[in-house]
Amino acid sequence: LVGWMKDDRRFRMWQERLRFAIRQWEDAGRDEGALLRGVPLAEAEIWLDERGGEITSEERAYVRAGSELREQREATREARRLEVQSLQRRALRLARAVAALAIAGMVVGIGLAWFASVARLESEQSALEARRAELIARSQSLLAEEDGDAALAVALEAALLPAPDVRVEQALSEAAYAPG
Repeated sequence: LVGWMKDDRRFRMWQERLRFAIRQWEDAGRDEGALLRGVPLAEAEIWLDERGGEITSEERAYVRAGSELREQREATREARRLEVQSLQRRALRLARAVAALAIAGMVVGIGLAWFASVARLESEQSALEARRAELIARSQSLLAEEDGDAALAVALEAALLPAPDVRVEQALSEAAYAPG
């Protein structure tokens, strides 16, 4: 009996506090700022479960309004969390795409640099071959004019170019053994 009276006293004190909160809520024009939250709301939900038959419909509606507000805010927080998560995934995909494009750009750049290097080497080789052919032709022309010393000097210049070939050796030989 003492335990029941003690529990009933706690319940009645809570109920009076609840009724006072309801009056404040009504006076505030049912503003959501006057609804129960946190521990007071959890306590009200427990009393509602345990002693629902002793709680008025007005008290029940007030507790339910607090519960609905909590659920609405939780849903809003969850929606925001999901939106942030979605934005993070999109940002990650974008970062990956940018990284892939950067890598592709680097590969293309390296490829272009390699092709440019090869083209430059081929161009230098072509210029070298053209210069060598010009010197050989000049040496042969000088030999035809019977200017052996000049033909030898020009053939020697062709021989001093990088990677002389058989034609250079032949022009040098002809100029060295030419009469005169």
